[in-house]
Amino acid sequence: MAAEPQAAPTRRRRTNGIVARAAVAAGAVLLLALSIREAVWRSGEASSLRALLQDTGLARRQPDLAEDILAEPDPERGRLAVARALVNEAVDMSGFANLPPREAAEEAARVGERLELAEKLALDAQRQRPAAWQAPMLVGAARYLTWSRRGDPRLMERRKEWEEPLVRAVASAPEEGEPLRLLAVTRLELWPALSAADRVAARDILRRAFQDPGTSQKLLAAWLRVAGSTEEALAILPQRSETWASVARTFATEKDWGAYIEIIRHQDRIRRRELDAQVREIGERLSGGDAVTARRLAMQLLGAVPLDLEGAEVVARVVRLLPPAAASTEKAGASWVRWAGMRLVRGLPGLPAPVAARLLGWAGTLPTEDQALGKLVAGDLSGAEQLERRSEETNLEGWAPYFVAKARLLAGFGDLAAARASLAQVHRSWRKRPAALHAAVLVAEKQSGETGTAARQELAQVAAEAWPGTIWLWEGGRAELEIELSRPAAGLSMKVDLAPPAGAVASVRIDDGPRELQLAMAGSSLEIRRALQPGLHVVELTTVTAGRVVPGDVRVLP
Repeated sequence: MAAEPQAAPTRRRRTNGIVARAAVAAGAVLLLALSIREAVWRSGEASSLRALLQDTGLARRQPDLAEDILAEPDPERGRLAVARALVNEAVDMSGFANLPPREAAEEAARVGERLELAEKLALDAQRQRPAAWQAPMLVGAARYLTWSRRGDPRLMERRKEWEEPLVRAVASAPEEGEPLRLLAVTRLELWPALSAADRVAARDILRRAFQDPGTSQKLLAAWLRVAGSTEEALAILPQRSETWASVARTFATEKDWGAYIEIIRHQDRIRRRELDAQVREIGERLSGGDAVTARRLAMQLLGAVPLDLEGAEVVARVVRLLPPAAASTEKAGASWVRWAGMRLVRGLPGLPAPVAARLLGWAGTLPTEDQALGKLVAGDLSGAEQLERRSEETNLEGWAPYFVAKARLLAGFGDLAAARASLAQVHRSWRKRPAALHAAVLVAEKQSGETGTAARQELAQVAAEAWPGTIWLWEGGRAELEIELSRPAAGLSMKVDLAPPAGAVASVRIDDGPRELQLAMAGSSLEIRRALQPGLHVVELTTVTAGRVVPGDVRVLP
């Protein structure tokens, strides 16, 4: 009788366990059913999306994009991505150019019906997610493009129907560039039909849109075409050098050389400011401990700085900021080492020795004569002479700048015998060049008697006021002329022997100063008005547009 009370709780616990297991099993069955249902639903959605991509041709025209859309876990976002792709194709149909001609024409003819589909897809997404910005953006853009292509009067009569969704998208996503870019497209296309008040608002939209580099690249040419004047077009552009470089390319395509030159001059001014800002950023990143990014930015900057006196100041600032760790900037390092070496050859200040030493270490493998000249610039005379002794080609023309520069350094040290010996090794093609004759005068003036007088007389013999075009020296696309002036001049006039039929823009530098841009036509003359004192001067000419400009005879401007 005593065991009976204990058996009841045991039976109850057993019953409860059975019920619990049954509930768990039922829950598992329900979850399995739900998961099967969701899998079936997702499979159906994926099939629907795949069919949509096939029907619209996106799977064939943009297979990578189609794969990304199919991988999207949210079918609603996938359909919205299809709508975006169709709208983008209507805005920029250049992708059709990759298709065979007949197929490209057929695809272009179907853009209208695909825009209607894009609007429907975007409207469906907007009903599902009214707070999202992508759907109203695509509704407005698709509706605008459809009516615009058809010349539908509703484009202006019912303007709010396409404009308000776009404006709402811009307001909902102020940090996104796409809604603003599509709104800017509408303003550019409708510009001739806009009232004065609408144009004021449109300029603000375009000004904001052009802050994005991608938008500038896509819409800049259209804006330059519709703007009332060049001044109006340029007034809204950001002060960013790459934007103005794009403007310059547009003018170069149209052979509008006057506008091109003004734009490039403005771009040069912007670029100088940008370089200063980049140097400050490198310093700030180093101060903040981000040496890796600072070094990467520095290497990019060293490759972009122009090879002139202002550029040398920027380079010196950057190199001094960087930590001692090795960097990789072979092309830029070699160019600056060579530039500083030629400044030393001509007795002119270039780069400080520690800066040149760092650049030489980063410049990679250089020709032995360039490396030896670089060591002279870096203040390493013994290292330069070691390379000299190891070389079996010191009698060649390429070594001439080294021996001229070495003679200058040795004369400064007071070792006149070694300086004269260095001058004696200068290749004969260099001995009558003004740079070598100036070095000879420097060495001779350290002595007394007739030596100095003879050296000065020899230098005076090469001084002139006119020079034949045959003495220009070429290195790639760069022409260089080294001259000795006998008296002060107001500038130089250079005849153009060869230029493209439509002309080209030439860049002229004198003594590594800022470049002067001028239109070059075959048979014309370039005049660079700049006060020049008697003595050594170096003129450099390059072509900054398509084609090649070949300079000819040069004379001074009185």
